[in-house]
Amino acid sequence: MWVPILLICSLPVSGALWAEKYLSGVVGRAITIDCYYEAKYRSHTKYWCHGWTLQCSVLVETNGQHRRSGRVSIADNPEEGIFTVTMEDVHSRDTGRYSCGITTPGANPMFSVYLQVSNAEQTTTQSMNTVNFKNKENHQSKSYLIWSVGRWLLFALLGICTISINWFMRESKKPEELSSQLGP
Repeated sequence: MWVPILLICSLPVSGALWAEKYLSGVVGRAITIDCYYEAKYRSHTKYWCHGWTLQCSVLVETNGQHRRSGRVSIADNPEEGIFTVTMEDVHSRDTGRYSCGITTPGANPMFSVYLQVSNAEQTTTQSMNTVNFKNKENHQSKSYLIWSVGRWLLFALLGICTISINWFMRESKKPEELSSQLGP
């Protein structure tokens, strides 16, 4: 019974890491992605991977220093809580899901980004559903707050259910014990 409770409480909070959800790039050009993170992750290793699950393929990672791997580079700015990924000379085959990630002892916080690479520059000034994260104080989304409070409420509810079931089981045994003591 306690295993699900512990698993729920160990899940990363969804607001720990964020970026633009959808990006668009042009074949042959570079694209830059800013991944924002909470201050508690300043000393952790950050990475950029292809895919959106924990089994994604890490393309580049950093432990605070600028790193490059092929066409992809990463730089961390702990004071600002941002790590920046640059993919150079993008191709249409680069279209797909990628993730910003932070290595932690528990479950790694990750944020999924969809990159669309096309042959022509798009006419819109913003990519699909982009969000302006210039003001870091306003980044806290409703889902972050709901999950932060909700998981502890869920934890309390599961605890109350466990205690109630134990109490009910004890109370239901009492009439049987009384009848066995009184005899037939």
